[in-house]
Amino acid sequence: MGRSLVRAATSHGDKVTSVGWTQEHSMEEMQRWQDANSIGMLCDIRVRSTIEAVIQKSIEHWGRVDIVVK
Repeated sequence: MGRSLVRAATSHGDKVTSVGWTQEHSMEEMQRWQDANSIGMLCDIRVRSTIEAVIQKSIEHWGRVDIVVK
């Protein structure tokens, strides 16, 4: 469902940070999803520092975060 949501959002010109779970995805896999409107990262929601890193990187890259979808 996540990949479909990313495709739908980017097809409408939205900017997306897609996040994969560290235990199921690799950084190489997440990078394959990157294009002009999306970046891919890894996160483990049990580890606060990884959540903070995703938010910080998203703000640095896009300038803001409008929506978070889990």
